[in-house]
Amino acid sequence: MSMKKVTVHKMFEEFHQYPIVQYIGEYDERSNLINVYNSFNQKLSRIFGTYQWAQIGTDDIFFIEEDPMYRSFLD
Repeated sequence: MSMKKVTVHKMFEEFHQYPIVQYIGEYDERSNLINVYNSFNQKLSRIFGTYQWAQIGTDDIFFIEEDPMYRSFLD
């Protein structure tokens, strides 16, 4: 497994109005994103079938923007 920064965007807000926020993404051996942790080391829950992750205990939903160069480098 490997850890890497991922860019997150809060859903239902204008992406370009807020500063870039990065969380930590955990990838498996096939470079699939399996876990995301925020800056307080809280684990986000994946919404299956999407690139969206929910912060447990809140109504916050985030779009995860993965680095395409990282994925193509590992493939």
